[in-house]
Amino acid sequence: MDFKKVPSMESLLDKSKKHLFMFSHHDDEIVSAGIIQRLQPGAALMWLTNSDGLYFKENVTPEEYGKKRVAEGWNVAHELGFKDDDVTNGLYSEVDNYRLFVNSIKSEAQFEEGISFWRKQGRDIYAKIKKHDPDIIWTYAFQGGMPEHDLTHVLTAACIDSYEREFGKKIQMVEIPAYELTVLISFRFNPWYKGTKYFIDMTRDELLKKLAAAFHYPSQVELIEKFRKVIDNLGKVSGLIGRPFDFESYCGREYFAPVCEPRDYSRPPYRIDFFNYMFDDYLGEPVKFIGMMDRIFHELSKPVFHLEQGKTVDNEAASVHSKGCSCCG
Repeated sequence: MDFKKVPSMESLLDKSKKHLFMFSHHDDEIVSAGIIQRLQPGAALMWLTNSDGLYFKENVTPEEYGKKRVAEGWNVAHELGFKDDDVTNGLYSEVDNYRLFVNSIKSEAQFEEGISFWRKQGRDIYAKIKKHDPDIIWTYAFQGGMPEHDLTHVLTAACIDSYEREFGKKIQMVEIPAYELTVLISFRFNPWYKGTKYFIDMTRDELLKKLAAAFHYPSQVELIEKFRKVIDNLGKVSGLIGRPFDFESYCGREYFAPVCEPRDYSRPPYRIDFFNYMFDDYLGEPVKFIGMMDRIFHELSKPVFHLEQGKTVDNEAASVHSKGCSCCG
């Protein structure tokens, strides 16, 4: 991706253009629910995983938890105005992703196993792009906050480059801030972000629909309530300098930014690796950017998907589950 001119906010929110939202997990779409509402009808959506990562919190199998999250996602998709034909579930296992992340540094064979698995995901993204031929693709920012968010971002960027090589069409990528430094910076770009940032302030009706959509995820209600408390407390602290806010006012503003420059995705968002993917692990083995994800992203950022046609897989049959990771869906 290399756009010489930064697009305006109005052009990015143009409903006459074709929009595709590309996310890792069922609930990622809630962050941009206001933007989604403004771009309906006609927007498309893909979740890359089956969101099974937190299965251990409910004492069920990954398969059982994944099915529950996918069913919740369908309810939200309908709430936000997506048509069934425009929604795709990739169904790749978070548990498999994390197992392969930490194993990738153990041998060359295990690194190649992981690359093969993630390239399958990339091919499914590419098939989705070919189906909808979007003008704009929205996805989470490359932040070093959550490895699967960054994985989806990198694969999407590579697919956009491949699409231009195959069809000559430039697709604009737009990134949405999720979180980094655990949740210290949530749904906002960090203060040192160098790109052009935009935001919308939602109407009351848009905000109410966003909150209603969030509570279509009963499996995530506990996490939502914890986040509400964090935001309310941060708002009280901010009030000490005359800038108070609460959960609803915070969620009522949604940020986004066009990605207009080529990026080296092997470079860590934070030079001190402790701040990348803080406290993220699989069976006690930490997920690190430097020495692990940097090499993975270097390989996966290559625009090869236009050269790999006809290799999509049946993900429901391809997933092999393991137990107990701290991955966050």
